[in-house]
Amino acid sequence: MENGYVAVKNDDGKWGYVDSLGNVVVECKYKSAKTFFRKNAMVTNEDDLYGFVNEQGKEIVPCKYLDARNFSIALYAAVKDQNGKWGYVNKDGVQTVNCEYADCLDFSNDESAAVENDQGKWGYIKNNGKFVIDCQYAKASKFSGNNMAAVQKENGKWIY
Repeated sequence: MENGYVAVKNDDGKWGYVDSLGNVVVECKYKSAKTFFRKNAMVTNEDDLYGFVNEQGKEIVPCKYLDARNFSIALYAAVKDQNGKWGYVNKDGVQTVNCEYADCLDFSNDESAAVENDQGKWGYIKNNGKFVIDCQYAKASKFSGNNMAAVQKENGKWIY
């Protein structure tokens, strides 16, 4: 419990959140509700679409995505649009990277993320969507604390 809020299910089967005193802080209206992380929580609506609510109960990212991943340490969340493409929103709910990738990984501390294009090649972007390493690798990993990432070349060899 990051903020003392816990997800609860009401008698109608809807999920919301209460504080440590049992006060409702986010109305029970969601099909599912995940644990708060980085001051936001992932929720789904009746249509199984994903979004995020903040600690005040405001839906900062509307429930309109086919899939989503929790906010990373860099405060960006990956979201999958109706076309099956991945992009990113920031902690304020602003779409910072358009949904145009076949797959993606979380942003790292240095605010870069690995993304996969439609040809199955991986590269790295910054949080503004600009490439820092073009898509050219068979596979890619997140950057680690030492600012290194493992990538797999077409010949199957992994390099840093």
